[in-house]
Amino acid sequence: MMKNLQKGNKNAGKLHSRQKAAIAIIAIAAVALSVWYHIPLQKQTTIKVFNLKDNENYVYVSLDLEIARSFVFPTEVRGEIQFEDVTYIPWVKDELGFLKKILKRIKGEIVTPVWINSSNIGDIDTGEPLGIGQDRMLSDLIYIQHLEFDSDFSIKMISLIKTSDGSSIWSSFK
Repeated sequence: MMKNLQKGNKNAGKLHSRQKAAIAIIAIAAVALSVWYHIPLQKQTTIKVFNLKDNENYVYVSLDLEIARSFVFPTEVRGEIQFEDVTYIPWVKDELGFLKKILKRIKGEIVTPVWINSSNIGDIDTGEPLGIGQDRMLSDLIYIQHLEFDSDFSIKMISLIKTSDGSSIWSSFK
């Protein structure tokens, strides 16, 4: 009996093969889930937005968005916005420092770029500028003021500012 107790003490600090297998499976699952979480989500939707100055004035906005999530940094949104007959593409995004990104993540904020009228920047395929001047380029922008998602990242609410019509505010919430 004493030999059995002594034998048990020798193996007291060692992991058995089942425990090692369980730890390996948990580690592999954690890595797979973290990789899956960081894969950008594609969301396409059309949403009715109202002009806040005139609630009777509304348009349907088509959004083709890519939502990039991260454990450490805030969620970022890219893609295209179709406002009436005009396509807007991401143009400039805030270059935030490391700490500011972490603070935005903690606050649950979403990072969105400035969206520019794609016809105002030139030929995207060749990179040839239109030569229309910066004033015209900047005259037709969209800023997403507020963006809210459901749990499955469907757009719950959007509020945006459109500069080409006197910086009017459009919102899906009336």
